[in-house]
Amino acid sequence: MIQVLRSLLPADTLLFVDIGNCMMWFGHFFEVQIPGTYFINLGFGAMGHAVAAAVGAQVTAKKRRVVVVTGDAAFAMSGMEVHTAVEQQLPVIWIVMNNSGHGMVHQGEMVLRGSVVSESKFNVTIDFSKLSQALGALGCKVESAKELNDAITVALTSERPTVIDVIIDSEEIPPGLSQRAEALKKAFLNKKVASGMPGFST
Repeated sequence: MIQVLRSLLPADTLLFVDIGNCMMWFGHFFEVQIPGTYFINLGFGAMGHAVAAAVGAQVTAKKRRVVVVTGDAAFAMSGMEVHTAVEQQLPVIWIVMNNSGHGMVHQGEMVLRGSVVSESKFNVTIDFSKLSQALGALGCKVESAKELNDAITVALTSERPTVIDVIIDSEEIPPGLSQRAEALKKAFLNKKVASGMPGFST
């Protein structure tokens, strides 16, 4: 997916990456070619911020392309900004990495505990292609690199707001997440051991 995007997007594309597994994947693999073109909100780590931020960026970016990479759970926390882009004729491209839930939570719990304790998976997978069409944007669902290549090509030439719903493997753990979970494991274990020591309080 990332190889397809890097090969097709202009080097000066403004890329907004959301919080979640997409942050881990793109932080590890996406090659930024021009400084000041890669945006991620690590301050508050607010899921869904990229969905809206890109609309404002497109207003000022004029002819430059603005692209969002977000997860399905993050997109579901906002998403109506697509309609704003339609109303204002802003050709933002949203790419939704759809694993039918909160992927980082699900995978993190599996690595940490070997089981899931939260409601991290959706019972009903959201079809963002249909949702975006209902909001007046172009929308499509893709499940292969070839389909993504075709969808990005259409989006770049259409000059219309476009949402590309990319179905991904919910069990594929991104680089960095395993190391983070293992570090937390050690921290929890050390805290548990330390809590049994005289004079230790939490």
